[in-house]
Amino acid sequence: MSPDTFISKFYLKMFLGLYMALFFIAPSIFYFGLSSSFMLGTIFCLVFWLAIHFLFKISSSIHFDLNMVYSYSFTASFLLLHFIIVFFLFQYNANIIRGFSSLLLVLFFLFSAFVFHEYFSKLNNKEVDYIMKIMLIIFFIIFLLSLIKPLQQKFEKSIFPYTESSHFALFFSGCLYYTTVRYKKYRVLLIIFALVCALYLKNLTLLVCVIVLSLCLFKFWMVFINTLIAVLVYNFVDLSYFSDRVENLSSDSSNLSTLVFVQGWELAISALKKSNGLGIGLQQLGQIKLESRSSKIIYLLTRKEFNISDAGLTAPKIICEFGIFGIIGLMIYTTIALKGVLYLRNYRNGHDSNNILLAYCIIISFFTELFVRGVGYFVGTFFMALVSFIYIFSTKRKKTIKYDTH
Repeated sequence: MSPDTFISKFYLKMFLGLYMALFFIAPSIFYFGLSSSFMLGTIFCLVFWLAIHFLFKISSSIHFDLNMVYSYSFTASFLLLHFIIVFFLFQYNANIIRGFSSLLLVLFFLFSAFVFHEYFSKLNNKEVDYIMKIMLIIFFIIFLLSLIKPLQQKFEKSIFPYTESSHFALFFSGCLYYTTVRYKKYRVLLIIFALVCALYLKNLTLLVCVIVLSLCLFKFWMVFINTLIAVLVYNFVDLSYFSDRVENLSSDSSNLSTLVFVQGWELAISALKKSNGLGIGLQQLGQIKLESRSSKIIYLLTRKEFNISDAGLTAPKIICEFGIFGIIGLMIYTTIALKGVLYLRNYRNGHDSNNILLAYCIIISFFTELFVRGVGYFVGTFFMALVSFIYIFSTKRKKTIKYDTH
């Protein structure tokens, strides 16, 4: 084996290894109760992966251009400045230790994304295809295992290795989007499979993923016809689980999922008012008291607090903690995601870059995590979204697109 072939296979194995670790091993650590969130498993996987990266000294062939260094420095400086302003200019009862430790973790998270993006850029079209086929097969096996009830008794709505079926939807969506766009011959079959998963698991998050994907790929008149078919199916299939969650989308609802969704946006509004638009600070959601009518109703119904620290979805959490800067970030995301939709619609199989296709699929699928069901910052889906953003921006700067099919 030539040195170039060895290095190429090493890039492939390193990329696939971390991708699988973040999407399957990290959730398993949370599933078995070894941590209270995805954070521990995610950070552990990144530390282990970086150790291998530096151990084999492949870093000698991985190099950042100045734009990447400037981007990281600017982001780090902004986060530090925002941290100082929020925690020292405004006298909240903030948890400074939690905020500072989270800042260090975010910087490590971001550094890992910059390094990992270089591995992403080294992959060719066939290697990206190979990786996503493996991921699809694993997700398919996970769903089949969910049919065996004794394996899914640890949590009420779990699907191993995820504690909730909505987590399965978030991790699966990027792979679903890529394979559906890439393999046009199996497009309808893949969408039907995702719909079956959503209906069987009774999961609104996955259903939204499928709807967004359909809007990205199909012409609007086809989406309209599909909607009519769905209305007909509604008369024969019990979809009350889904209708209960959307029929009364307000704090007057008694549905817990709906209340958590509304609570997230109420917390965002309260945080904007309390911080004069600056945000309450990194990882301070749940530490600083905010007003939410839905939170009070949830407590009256359950005598517990739900999703106070993650807002239930990621966009309100970002707005709560970063204020107007978070809103600007979400606007930038929306612009890039819309460009991604155009790329998906105009994708030419065998001619366009699979790397860019995967990056845009991950970015678009991240919409569901932002606006429907979130799990916080330190999770594999958020990390892959960061990597995809970095890759798209770096590709635009270089003004080159990889079309290698070998």
